[in-house]
Amino acid sequence: MNDKLDHFVLEYDDASGNALLAMTEGDGSRIADGAGLPYALARGYDADARTWESIEPFDDVTRAKLRYEKACGREYVPTGGKLYDDEFITLRWRREDISDSLESDFGHFGVPIPATDENIERALDQLGNHIDDAIYEAGWDVIHDRLDVRSFDLGVGHSKQAKEFYEQVFECDGDFYPTVNVWPAVDGSGVHVSVCPVTFAERDLAVYKVEAGKIGDGPITIPDLEDIGTREVHVDDFTEKPEEVRFFLRTDGDVYLFGSSLGKSLAVEDADEEDIAPALREVRTYCKDATEKRDPQLICAKAQAAAAKSATAEGDAGGKKL
Repeated sequence: MNDKLDHFVLEYDDASGNALLAMTEGDGSRIADGAGLPYALARGYDADARTWESIEPFDDVTRAKLRYEKACGREYVPTGGKLYDDEFITLRWRREDISDSLESDFGHFGVPIPATDENIERALDQLGNHIDDAIYEAGWDVIHDRLDVRSFDLGVGHSKQAKEFYEQVFECDGDFYPTVNVWPAVDGSGVHVSVCPVTFAERDLAVYKVEAGKIGDGPITIPDLEDIGTREVHVDDFTEKPEEVRFFLRTDGDVYLFGSSLGKSLAVEDADEEDIAPALREVRTYCKDATEKRDPQLICAKAQAAAAKSATAEGDAGGKKL
């Protein structure tokens, strides 16, 4: 054997005289690196000269194997037709598909084209990666058109209002001016105020809790919320960090009142000057009513009376709970 052999044969087909080669370094010590196109389809071996009539190099063993099998007149599907671990959708074309297209689709070509091996090879060379690119592009359209967003768990909890909040935040993507939403706390102690985007033409979101007593009769602007309220959440870019929005919606107990008839929504063109206090005061009115209806002392008195009544009933029943 030639001690300077620069390849070794992985597979050889007697009928066609084709071989699948692995190219080595000059000393034959190892397979060449990718830059050196380490695999090849070889044709026409001359045993006396120990040379091949032609060698077609490849940088990928799968592509070399596919070309080798086709040159031998066989169809070959990598992984036995199964998907690779990182595949979830796959589309494979056969030489027969190209042949049928050349012969039958002359409405596109103008004339029927003979499906000779030469024409099929020429078609494959022209298509190259272009067909993959076109399929990928069309594939994204299929994904966007066919998937029903409403069928997915958005990770924001199960309330309709939380989903509405989440959707409204991403509707703000591309907006220059902020949208302000105000909704009451469940216990009536104050209001929640969301601003999105907070910064002109940015993608940030902030939510504040403002105690009812801090909503006076004077004007309030968006920057004032930093002084009179407590920031509950701030996301500097909701498109990059949607998980922070989702976390807030899962953990905030008052979010189910967002977008309800008790809340208010308004668009603000001048964040530094425009007065948003009227919306806060309108929602605060509900908070005051709720506080009166949920008087802690009254609730405590009712609870004590109910406990006393239960104890008396238990005694009348001979120590047995009713």
